[in-house]
Amino acid sequence: MAQHQKRAKYCLKLQETTIQADKLICSCGITFATASNLNRHRQSCIECCPEQCRRKVLVCECGREFSRRDSLTRHKANSCTLKKPTPSPQPSEAVQLEMLKVMAELAQNQGTTNNTTNKTVQTINLQPLTQNYMQTEGNRLLTEQIVMEGRQPEIAGKILSSRVRVADKSRKKIEYQDEEGNLSNDSRKLTQGFFKAIQGKNKELTDEAYREIHRMVDEYIAADNAGTQEFTRLLTAGTDLQNMLMAINNVVDGVENDQSEDLINKTIKKIVN
Repeated sequence: MAQHQKRAKYCLKLQETTIQADKLICSCGITFATASNLNRHRQSCIECCPEQCRRKVLVCECGREFSRRDSLTRHKANSCTLKKPTPSPQPSEAVQLEMLKVMAELAQNQGTTNNTTNKTVQTINLQPLTQNYMQTEGNRLLTEQIVMEGRQPEIAGKILSSRVRVADKSRKKIEYQDEEGNLSNDSRKLTQGFFKAIQGKNKELTDEAYREIHRMVDEYIAADNAGTQEFTRLLTAGTDLQNMLMAINNVVDGVENDQSEDLINKTIKKIVN
């Protein structure tokens, strides 16, 4: 009986008194059974008192409040009603000088400069690949299903191909205008910029997918089905998720290894094709 009463969850009478007395309540009104759960909640709760909350509240210009800086950044990029329109890009001075040079050569030799002129005009018409554009479009198209299937290079191809000129398809050579409007053919830098733009959301979706796989693995183990083919497939999917996350982080950090090189080559292939 003493053990029974000590463990209040087994005694309905004690539950009505002891447990109610032990409940801990946050300033926002949510009740917790343990102090550790309450403290963990207060780390992100924006309703609790400032002296209780260890994380500073971040406020957007439109008035919305956030507890995490990456959430505020995504809000400003995607859904903030006060987001300023992006000004129309203008050709850089370097590109304008290149066009004038081609026009001068055209005046000297009309018959041999048609291809060069067409190439220059096509390049000038390209819009700069800004970090804001890549982040907005990347976050819009990136989903948990795409992350689960490892199709991030495919999303990169869809987003970047419209602002990239294929200079040599067989050699996977491309040209584009960078953030400052300068002409570039650096495939590594372009790929690095794109995956840096989606790194935050990609990590968030990868964590969600990995938690779901972990939950399913626990269910298989509990049901004594760890030897099935589906269980093996889940473990493989979890490994693939982590490998893709590591490859993206390596590309962003400029690490040169087999993982990063393979991801860059897959991305450029999707852009060119």
